[in-house]
Amino acid sequence: MTLDVRRRRTEPEMAEPTDDLALVRGVLAGRREDFASLVEKHQRPLQRFVEQHTGDRAAADEIVQMTFVQAYTHLSTFRAEASFKTWIYSVALNLCRDRARVEKRRVSTPVETVLESLPTVAPSLEDVVLGATVERKVAELPNRQQTVLRMRIWGDLAFKEIASTLGITENSAKVSYHHAIRRLKLRLTEDRG
Repeated sequence: MTLDVRRRRTEPEMAEPTDDLALVRGVLAGRREDFASLVEKHQRPLQRFVEQHTGDRAAADEIVQMTFVQAYTHLSTFRAEASFKTWIYSVALNLCRDRARVEKRRVSTPVETVLESLPTVAPSLEDVVLGATVERKVAELPNRQQTVLRMRIWGDLAFKEIASTLGITENSAKVSYHHAIRRLKLRLTEDRG
């Protein structure tokens, strides 16, 4: 006698696909509400990742919006070799890189732009100093370590997804992350001492 321990799906679960691949198939079949589900599922973590990558909330809002527009218009090119999450982060990362190239060409930032980017709720002075210190130290890391760290912490991506997005091995993503953490700890303790 064998015991079947596989989880049986209930009718409501079958009617509402929750995994990304099923939602992508639904969008390609013409169900726009499935794309809204994908946006709802991925927007927040993607927003955090892009905001950390750019350091600019307004730019992050724009990049995330452009990411989902590009994802929608190019969804037919999505190959399920990687997860939808990995694919969407790749799109966002490419848009971040494009923005960084454009920003390098700019000479100065107008005062209005700086004022618009200030937070509406004033954080404590200690939070501002700590946040600025961490941001500065992250910016001093080598590019790959910065990107892996941001994708892991603020993008909430698994090492496998980071590796797939960046075109590196999973082990390389783990090593870059751990080197970044070690360097950050060392540099932050040097500042205190």
